[in-house]
Amino acid sequence: SGTLTWVLVNAYPQFAADGEIAQVVVLIVDITERRRQEQFIREREVRWQETLLMAMDGYVELSAGGRLLEVNRAYEHISGYSAAELCERHVWEIEVDYDRAAFLRTVDQLRQNGSMRIRSRHRRKDGSVRLVEVSLTYSDRLGGRIGSFIRDITEQQAALEQLRVQSAALEAAANTIVITDVSGRIEWVNEAFTRSTGYSREEAVGQNPRVLKSSRHTPEFYAQMWQTILAGNVWQGELSNVRKDGSPLEEAAIITPVRASGGAITHFVAIKQDISERKRMEKQLL
Repeated sequence: SGTLTWVLVNAYPQFAADGEIAQVVVLIVDITERRRQEQFIREREVRWQETLLMAMDGYVELSAGGRLLEVNRAYEHISGYSAAELCERHVWEIEVDYDRAAFLRTVDQLRQNGSMRIRSRHRRKDGSVRLVEVSLTYSDRLGGRIGSFIRDITEQQAALEQLRVQSAALEAAANTIVITDVSGRIEWVNEAFTRSTGYSREEAVGQNPRVLKSSRHTPEFYAQMWQTILAGNVWQGELSNVRKDGSPLEEAAIITPVRASGGAITHFVAIKQDISERKRMEKQLL
């Protein structure tokens, strides 16, 4: 058929009485399938090594005693060390939070559970510290090696902390803050909103700000406001609204469009100050 076949050839000489070779028995075994499987395994190992080498997450293979055996390029970038420098070290030389005893305790847990995920801090070659998330897997093969995928989450955690502080500041603001999508559906309100309007956050989210609408503004007033903010401009003015209990709510408002990185408007942020008392006093004075 023209196809190639791998064979294993064993030759066994048979000797005559005078010591001369009388004949040779040749056994031929077809090992094509075995060779194909071996080739598949080799190719799979090569692909696996290439995947680990090019992975965006760091990869470190450790001995059960804590010595670094293999690292990929991503972890070289995270640590600032070369692979040759890293493979001369033990894990507690780069770990900030784990000494040798703590690492060996972790290995004992890995032997029992097979895998685990931890957060720790790794010290770079330049002395700076990076916060990392580590996924560990223990294998009894090859003397109990430990595979670990390492993701640098330093910037991610810093961004989350910044968002937490900003969210707390918005929550604590004295003025009412309302965030809506481009259709006007409320997505978030702060505590000042609930105090001012009487609506809880659960009641407000998903609603349109028109629940506060009174009859004291004309349709043209609202049309002009929407025309301004949909054009990407800031609207500023006074709103005569009503609270949940029906009492009047006078507010000085600034509504600002929020754009995505591509420039499209995605949200509106309204910052409003309750001026009901000021308006009452002005009316009384007049």
